[in-house]
Amino acid sequence: SPTFERLGRALARHVRAFAHALELDLDGRELAMTDCWVNVMPRQVVHGLHLHPLSTISGTYYVRTPRGAP
Repeated sequence: SPTFERLGRALARHVRAFAHALELDLDGRELAMTDCWVNVMPRQVVHGLHLHPLSTISGTYYVRTPRGAP
């Protein structure tokens, strides 16, 4: 999807900086976004703690958050 390609490019520099801060030894390898999904959640709903065991780095991109959200 061109939309997710643009998102991936926009996030790539942040992922590289995070990997560098973690001192990951990528030994000439590059990280790539392999999965992406969308969650639409109403107010006052939380997403429970969970793992992504096959991911080197995983994260969340919030498109919109309520005013005052941490």
